[in-house]
Amino acid sequence: MPRPAVSSGCSRPGLSRIPVLHSSDDNAAIWAEIAASTEWRGRPRPQNDTWVAVCCLAYELSMATPNVPVGWSAR
Repeated sequence: MPRPAVSSGCSRPGLSRIPVLHSSDDNAAIWAEIAASTEWRGRPRPQNDTWVAVCCLAYELSMATPNVPVGWSAR
């Protein structure tokens, strides 16, 4: 999947250095697949969290979150 475009940032004062990650039809399809999968499993995720995950996949970025279940370990 080709990497989507990144613009130079927001036009609001003080935010111009923040890159803006743009979406694509491919990203929308991946979002729909993830959203449907989590809904089917009975564990739907918030739309904004799903979009963040899709952008990380599209831009090959790592994602970190403090939102982990109690007792969960990556080991």
